[in-house]
Amino acid sequence: MRIAAIVVMAGLAGTGACVGQIEETVRVFLSNTAIVPSQVMFVSQSLAARMFVSAGVRIVWRLGGPADLRSGRDRAIVVRLTKDTPANYLPGVPAYALPYRGDQITVLYDRVEQTVVPSAVPALLAHVLVHEITHILQGIARHSESGVMKPHWDRNDYMAMEKKPLPFTEKDVDLIHRGLAVRAGALVASAR
Repeated sequence: MRIAAIVVMAGLAGTGACVGQIEETVRVFLSNTAIVPSQVMFVSQSLAARMFVSAGVRIVWRLGGPADLRSGRDRAIVVRLTKDTPANYLPGVPAYALPYRGDQITVLYDRVEQTVVPSAVPALLAHVLVHEITHILQGIARHSESGVMKPHWDRNDYMAMEKKPLPFTEKDVDLIHRGLAVRAGALVASAR
């Protein structure tokens, strides 16, 4: 686990040159009802944030939930991490977002833990977070043929994500920024 944290911190140190490319900031609130260990959360959040920097998006992580979410004045994303998932509930699914119904994401953390060896859990959790947040930012339920937005990762993907993050495709990045523009327009309209 320490090695993973050191690798993430080293990678974050290298993102300083990308700061000028940041186009948007997105707040993501985490409700850790699964009681994910803090070290796993730190490494996962750091890696996920770095992955979004490559798409021109800065993620700001918060705990809990925004006060104005119900009123529509806040377009923050809320991620709920759960555990004790029944086997017959969405079998094989580690998380889900409902981009047509709001800004809520549910991560079935016990499924994340069961998918890979313990040392790979932070990398997988980061990729799950990025995948679901991307669905919300794009505002659509679509997938890519490769990278972080693949509909289903395989053994090769899991091994690759331990070494370096799976990338966004150009189309993924384009759709993220189109979705962010729509979100910004909706926020302005709700403020009137």
